[in-house]
Amino acid sequence: MASAEVRRAPASIGQRQLWLMERRDGANGALNIFNAFRLRGPLQEGALLEALRDLLARHEGLRTTFCGRGPGLSQVVHPPYPMPDRVVKQADIPATRLDDAVRTQARRRFNLGAEWPCRMRLFRIDRDDHLLTISVHHIVADGWSMNVLMDDLQRLYSVHLGDQVESPAPPAWHQADFALWQQRCAEDGSLAKRVAYWREALGESQPISLPSVLRQPSEDQEHEPGVVLYDVPDQAGRLFRETALRYRSTFFTVFLAAFAGYLAACTGQEKVVVPVFFANRTRKQARRTVGYLSNLVLLPIDVAGHPPFPELVYRTRHIVTNAFANQDVPYQVVPPPDGGSGRRRHPELVLEYLNTPGNLELKLAGLEAEAYYPEVGAHTRFAVELHVIARSDGLKLVCFYAPHLTCSGAILRFFNGFIDFALRLNE
Repeated sequence: MASAEVRRAPASIGQRQLWLMERRDGANGALNIFNAFRLRGPLQEGALLEALRDLLARHEGLRTTFCGRGPGLSQVVHPPYPMPDRVVKQADIPATRLDDAVRTQARRRFNLGAEWPCRMRLFRIDRDDHLLTISVHHIVADGWSMNVLMDDLQRLYSVHLGDQVESPAPPAWHQADFALWQQRCAEDGSLAKRVAYWREALGESQPISLPSVLRQPSEDQEHEPGVVLYDVPDQAGRLFRETALRYRSTFFTVFLAAFAGYLAACTGQEKVVVPVFFANRTRKQARRTVGYLSNLVLLPIDVAGHPPFPELVYRTRHIVTNAFANQDVPYQVVPPPDGGSGRRRHPELVLEYLNTPGNLELKLAGLEAEAYYPEVGAHTRFAVELHVIARSDGLKLVCFYAPHLTCSGAILRFFNGFIDFALRLNE
């Protein structure tokens, strides 16, 4: 590979943090983003394999390795061709071995200094029965990115089938472009202004600890799945949507206000600091970027005096609006106020609202595609990682958790209690 074909750029702030986490939490694929889809119908294997290769060609982050360390960590973007054989592979497999193969793919660690941080596998179970697995390291992707990939994949597959479909437009920014923009913001002082906002807003506040109702370690940690899927009752979903319209707010703000109120009821705290992932895609150039752009920010929500729900929504909306404008800054780089000491502790409970294009649905022409969820032993770097997913078929909660700190039964009781609490808010 000629050196002129390689693109180099500094790593972003978020990538430097994940580089350190990989050395601490990367075992068993804990920092992998893994998705699997069962595909039934007359799949054109060659067309799908070519579409997968096109994904790697169009998104630089999927073919990026890393070198250096600390502030000197750099991204090394490799040209799409020749593409390593191990990145996209196809294999025959009997149905009896399917779950084992999926577990292997989900848990397999990436060597970020030497291999592309993406693996795509197409398993043929029978002529009209396949399984597609996509594993991407978190250092080059986030929840928003995976939806972009699914959208591109279904369109590229149609292109290779010969359908009258235009190829998706190339992304305006790649991960390296975002990192260079972030570096310019650090140099011109605009990043420092946002850091100053968070420094004042947070003071010495710490993220909320795991409530006792959730701190119930599993008695059989080895067999805990590590993930709970929960369908929110339609009545509660309608309540959140209707309340958002009534108070001229967003669905997420209303959900967060209710969630903060419930956490306050569980803990007795008068200020609830909720760690929330923001997609950080406010700039038009980043809308189709596959990369780790999201930031974890801390939202300090004042629940003192047990305010009525309209007042709680108003307070939460104020916090969310300011956070949205300053979401470029992850909480880890915000220093304590003058005179303060110590660091903010690692969050135990985090929230992410996946209001992203596609909501991680794969629709391939002529095929029935269904998300495949075997017991792969899901991993998370938090005690509880809650994803709120608004889809056409209703509101869903997907919770990844650490079995040595909580269990599926505690998660379900917490969810049921939260829904009961939310339904009582407007009584």
